[in-house]
Amino acid sequence: MGHMGGNKLKRSAAGRVGGQGKSELAESMMKRQLLIILALAMLISSLGSLGGCARQRQEFSVWTTRMRLQDQLERADEAFSKGEYLFAATLYESISDRYPLNTPQRAEFRLRQGLALYKLNTYHDARRVFLDLIQEFPESTEAVDARAYIQRVDYYMSPYTGQRAEAFGEVQDDLARLEALKVQYPHDDRIHRTIGELYWELGNYDEAMRHYTRAMELDAANREILYNRGHLKVVDEQGTLAVMTPEEQLDREREEQPLQVFNLYTYKQRGRGDLGSSFYDKYTLTGMVRNQSRQIQRNVRLNVTFYNAQFYVLGSAERMIGTMAPGEVRSFVISTDTADNLYNIEHYRYSITSEGM
Repeated sequence: MGHMGGNKLKRSAAGRVGGQGKSELAESMMKRQLLIILALAMLISSLGSLGGCARQRQEFSVWTTRMRLQDQLERADEAFSKGEYLFAATLYESISDRYPLNTPQRAEFRLRQGLALYKLNTYHDARRVFLDLIQEFPESTEAVDARAYIQRVDYYMSPYTGQRAEAFGEVQDDLARLEALKVQYPHDDRIHRTIGELYWELGNYDEAMRHYTRAMELDAANREILYNRGHLKVVDEQGTLAVMTPEEQLDREREEQPLQVFNLYTYKQRGRGDLGSSFYDKYTLTGMVRNQSRQIQRNVRLNVTFYNAQFYVLGSAERMIGTMAPGEVRSFVISTDTADNLYNIEHYRYSITSEGM
């Protein structure tokens, strides 16, 4: 009897504890609901007190937009830091488009988008983004940076015309100011490195190497900085360094990333025989692939992952493109019908692999 009574007592105590836990959980949930209701009430009240004040309404809209897009912004910054510039540019453009017109955040993310495209050497697209930024925000600090990058883009894109001569003149002015600054601060490695970079832009690689060498003597960290920027290359087993020209830089980038994906376009489509239906059953991505290397690329394979607005995976698809000769361009069509709701697809991310020969 005592043993049974003890078990009954334990069960009774457990029941009270369990009941108490459930009660506390319910109380906690009720408090959270009350806080949410209170927060909504305060928001409604504050909106009502704005009384038609456009500036305050815009500030509120910007704040809510930034909170909503915080995860996407972190992903974009992470992609940029990893060198995934195409993905970063796509995300920055999406973020910028969701902000209200004429808000400074649009300029901030347009500039980041342009920088990502500039890093990809897609100068036409980068220039277009920078020009749009300047047109919308002509007096912003981002517009100042955009104008500076447009000068660089024009320098790289144009033949030796009057426009390029003007760019040369501006670089020469910068050099004159830096040479004067070098006399005042002869042991500042950043000045020597920057002078070397300007000579590199002018095509004077001997002078560039001389200043690079001095910068590395003052601070060995400049060796890695200049190598990562593609301005230096290792020429022998002893680690001897030499200047890498823009042409050599482009060749190296093409060999490191031999396949270029471009002209991407997405659309939703109905299946055959469903023209009268209002529902879509496929989400399709089309585009083109170019082998920009000097090597044959075998087993070229494209993988695409589709995401919703919160970047949860909704589906994936794969397309076998095959063997591509140097310089060859091929088109592709790739679709997914595995997503529960194709209307939820907001983003996609692709990867392309091959076996170089």
